[in-house]
Amino acid sequence: KKNSTFIDVGANIGIYSLYAATLKHTVVSVEPESLNFSLLNLNIFDNNLNKQIKSFPICLSNKESFGYLNINNMNWGKSSHNYSKSLLDHKFAQGTYAITIDKFCATLNLQPNYIKIDVDGNENQVINGMNVEIQKKTLHSILIEVEINKNYSSINNFFNKNNFYEVEEEIIGENLKNIIYERKIFF
Repeated sequence: KKNSTFIDVGANIGIYSLYAATLKHTVVSVEPESLNFSLLNLNIFDNNLNKQIKSFPICLSNKESFGYLNINNMNWGKSSHNYSKSLLDHKFAQGTYAITIDKFCATLNLQPNYIKIDVDGNENQVINGMNVEIQKKTLHSILIEVEINKNYSSINNFFNKNNFYEVEEEIIGENLKNIIYERKIFF
């Protein structure tokens, strides 16, 4: 819908963010990985979209905490990093700060209409930090990347419990799919 607010959680270098901004939506991009965050900001700048997109180098999780972004591949535009409060066996551990979507939105006075979540294994932590936002009638839909054999069931249960139902899915890898959940309105 026109003039919507879109939160891009796990923005990487900004493909979704840039597209939404070119459609004149207000975009908030969240990308904790340092090299991706740099490219995200260069893409925002190079495309003259600074008025439409605001970016934040933090993690979103189920509670506020300091921790580590455990990075598998330290290179531009890479993914498969995950947030943990402890050091895991990865090639590089970048210190970071995590906050819930609820606190993030309240602090910035955001009323998202659409949210994209692509956080490579931390999806349950992110959605468990959105108990207030998920109830707001202004939130229309959520696109989330899930691991079919790992977290699909718990994610699907969370959204169904909150009157969001799967309307579209796309297989994007051997065990990965993007799912769009929309709010079901009961009359």
